[in-house]
Amino acid sequence: MTPHSKNILFALLFVLVVTGGGYLLWPGCINCPDDSDSKKNTVALKRINFFLDISGSMNGYRAATVFPRVVSDVLGKSSQLVPSLENTKIWLAGDTAISFGDGSKIIDFTRSLSYGIDFGDNKSSELVKLLTRVANQTKNNDISIFVTDGLPSFPPSYIKKYKGANLVNANGPYKTAMNQIFSSLSRKNTASAVYAYKSDFDGYYYDFLNNYTTVGRGEKRPFYIWILGHRDVLPDFLEKLNKKLSKDNKPDKLLTFGLSLSRTVKLDFLNEYGRGINDDWSVDEDGLDDFGRQGTFAIAIDLSNLPLYAQNEKYLIDKLSITAGGKARVAVKSVHRVAGNTSFDPDDQQFIVGKTHIFTVKVDDFNSDEAEVALNLSYEPEEWYKKWSTLDDRTASGRKEKTFALEQFIAGAIEAYNRPEDKLIDLRMTLKD
Repeated sequence: MTPHSKNILFALLFVLVVTGGGYLLWPGCINCPDDSDSKKNTVALKRINFFLDISGSMNGYRAATVFPRVVSDVLGKSSQLVPSLENTKIWLAGDTAISFGDGSKIIDFTRSLSYGIDFGDNKSSELVKLLTRVANQTKNNDISIFVTDGLPSFPPSYIKKYKGANLVNANGPYKTAMNQIFSSLSRKNTASAVYAYKSDFDGYYYDFLNNYTTVGRGEKRPFYIWILGHRDVLPDFLEKLNKKLSKDNKPDKLLTFGLSLSRTVKLDFLNEYGRGINDDWSVDEDGLDDFGRQGTFAIAIDLSNLPLYAQNEKYLIDKLSITAGGKARVAVKSVHRVAGNTSFDPDDQQFIVGKTHIFTVKVDDFNSDEAEVALNLSYEPEEWYKKWSTLDDRTASGRKEKTFALEQFIAGAIEAYNRPEDKLIDLRMTLKD
């Protein structure tokens, strides 16, 4: 059978599952019935809980430019995603949660940020307690937003007595406490996301010994916006918020944890692209037929929903795993973006519409009547947070654009939500002799 004996449009449908900050592709069925009605979310967003960390180390952001602008935009745009202003609650998070009011107070609140008004709580924050309070207040129909500099601290009296407490406990009790908070959230089907920013800063910075240093506007300081919500609510909220946020107020970095939703994605084999001169295979309903002992083929797929780092061609080449159950030697020969690629044959043009990437696969020593080819990309969180973290913030160079023990904070969340079996890509396709 020659490659041109049939003009076959082949489509594999896959269920795309978003989980642990990554996206999984699981085999689905051809011509599947639309399950959108049967799988509609049973949880709807009704309320926004907005918390601002008001520890002493936060005051330096309030006289800045980036921090008030970003926080105001996130709060304002988030409040537009619930039924009314009364459904947004604003809290100042210190030793206790102090109500600032509902959504009708957003202008007053953002004006306070812009004018650099001190909200009055200059104590060191106990981040574990603050995050626990936010987590406990997040119900199924809620989105909770927590703005913080992410600096952990034990009570001032404890730090005074045990000067190195924050450092000594970073890799032990602190990381464990964060893991417990996020494990509890995961068991309640509550997912999480963190938006990371850097802002100018003008005020006191408190190091891990709780000693303060005056920091001027020339030094940027990170801050973080944690967003918690039921896994059926959070993905839609994040998508809508991202569309509403001004370009300058989108996060510099982000991570998501524990997300889960289903989508259908179409994958196509290409008729000509990647085909060797002697390849005589054809596309059938299960995969490729009449393959022969060796050859190459290409698939077009939309990976636009994967994290940006996982869309990088070099990352994909380095990290993709492909096997054929011992029935052939298989390898991903190349990965290319569809955009900007002008080498497609006219027979393939219809198959690349809506696709982002082309994978070319080489097959050797095919020694069976049939083989299932498995293409996988394991989930490995982007590790930007390690570069944003430090365990010695006592000097300007040590704290430069870094957050004390951020790596331990994030690691606690990753370990709580993610499993070794989580994958960004899990594809199956069939080769027949």
